[in-house]
Amino acid sequence: MADNHDLLILPNRGDSSIVLSEPRSILAARGRKDALSLIERKPNLDSLSPIEEVELNYSIGVLCYVGEKVPKDYSKSVLFFGKAAEKGHVRAQLCLAMMYATGLGVPQDHTEAAIWLRRAAEQGSAEAQYGLGELYEKGHGVPIDFVQAVFWYHKAAEQGFKDAMGKLTIFYSVGKGVSKDRAEAEDWIRKIKDLNHLAASRGDAKQQFELGEELYWGRGVQKDYLQAATWYRKAAEQGHADAQYRLGLLYDTGEGLKKDQEQAANWIRKAAEQGRPFAQASLSYKYYYGEGVQQDFSQAFAWCIRAAEQGLPWAQWSVGMLYSEGEGIIQDFKQAAEWYRRAADQGYAKAQSDLGDLYYKGNGVNLDYKQAATYYRQAAEQGDAYSQWSLGLQYEAGRGLPQDSEKATYWCRKAAEQGYEKAEEDLRSLG
Repeated sequence: MADNHDLLILPNRGDSSIVLSEPRSILAARGRKDALSLIERKPNLDSLSPIEEVELNYSIGVLCYVGEKVPKDYSKSVLFFGKAAEKGHVRAQLCLAMMYATGLGVPQDHTEAAIWLRRAAEQGSAEAQYGLGELYEKGHGVPIDFVQAVFWYHKAAEQGFKDAMGKLTIFYSVGKGVSKDRAEAEDWIRKIKDLNHLAASRGDAKQQFELGEELYWGRGVQKDYLQAATWYRKAAEQGHADAQYRLGLLYDTGEGLKKDQEQAANWIRKAAEQGRPFAQASLSYKYYYGEGVQQDFSQAFAWCIRAAEQGLPWAQWSVGMLYSEGEGIIQDFKQAAEWYRRAADQGYAKAQSDLGDLYYKGNGVNLDYKQAATYYRQAAEQGDAYSQWSLGLQYEAGRGLPQDSEKATYWCRKAAEQGYEKAEEDLRSLG
């Protein structure tokens, strides 16, 4: 069942993971610092005013969410955010809505998320107003209602919330929830540009990065890789990790800049050293293939495992592959299985496929054709041609599955349709 898989594959350059989706109040370093400061004062609960008690509950929720000073525990975050939210704490309401929307620490419930977003929005939170607009636009927890979406986007946009301005640009351009009005759309585009340039020109690294993002992705503005690179660089030179990573990718791809693998590796390293998992994974890739750095499998492993330990499935699979091949680390199929499993549990198809191989061969795990078939199927259903072919062979041989030539033909054909040569050969023999 052995087959030559590709080795390291770059993480998806268009992955939106770099754009953080949690409420800014959770992510802000100042927010965590404030929470830590409050907890470390060891307040006497009996002497707290009602306002202080609400703030304490919110702060504990933040610390449970990020795992500082206390173990990370999303269910406790929900508990403490809930206590503060019930008392009208806007940031807690926003955070609680996010927990319900994503299913962190509580069963996913868009209706409940909408309730808490509305409560925060009605108190003037621009982020909540924008979030509520998105729920009405997409019909999550509330009926689809473009008029209501526009209403809440306007509320947020009037407070300078740029994402809401971008939505209004689109809605007015196409006449969604409002009468089509090109002039109004262009007015919102101008406001976005003015707001971005004002903050960015004042040296705000975060705004410089965001301006780079808008120019790179064309969010409400014309795509312009050269200008995106300019703003990424300004932010990167101030130490903004995400800007450093993006700048490195532009040097890597030659978008807006002359291709330069050494510069790419240099900027990606700066982001990796600040703990950005995608940057760590990308730097691992560069060491593996010797792009902009001297090829070094041990460095490839060292950077990859740092990203893997942060839960990045591509990196977890790559660590498994390095253990399996014995590159940069002593070969250890048991460790390979462990890391493949972590990525497979997150739905990463290549990890599911490779874990299936380990079970099929009994490398690092007990030989188990049934388990092999389970993992091959998970990957096959995601379109992995190798796994489709492997599953077909198991059906034909009756290994771990009831013998079934019809299903064998079905899966081999699936793989053959993707141009998988071995499947094409076996399909002919299956008739």
